[in-house]
Amino acid sequence: MAVLENRKNDWYGRTEKELYALPRLKIRLENLLSLLAELYPNATRELVAVGGGGLSDSTQTCVQRRQELEEEARAVRERIARIEKSIETLLPEEKELLTLIYHPGQYWFVTCRQLGLSKSAYYRQKNAIVKKIAICLGFLPSDNLGKNRE
Repeated sequence: MAVLENRKNDWYGRTEKELYALPRLKIRLENLLSLLAELYPNATRELVAVGGGGLSDSTQTCVQRRQELEEEARAVRERIARIEKSIETLLPEEKELLTLIYHPGQYWFVTCRQLGLSKSAYYRQKNAIVKKIAICLGFLPSDNLGKNRE
């Protein structure tokens, strides 16, 4: 029983972590893109193509930092896309509940009152939503698609 619970906590926790992180990831991407545009406008791809020959240490450092920021921006963009694509698979009422749970971070009982849900219905729906997202994100195998319980 403990092993099953640990498995659930693993995929469930990882999925919730992604859902809670989504707003911060969007801000991070926006900031990375701003940094690239403002701080490194002269460290162009042409400099990267030239390589190390003849470039000053400060220029090489600038080019390297720009490459690191571009790589991070790409990784963050891909992570956001994976989460958003997973959310697209939800029904409209599931998306509404997801938004109320994860984005403003309001208490469950406020959400229950807003949607007219009991506590058990709230958690049952929340768990089903997290499971769907976990499958889409690859945290659970797709053979769990038709199963209601672990």
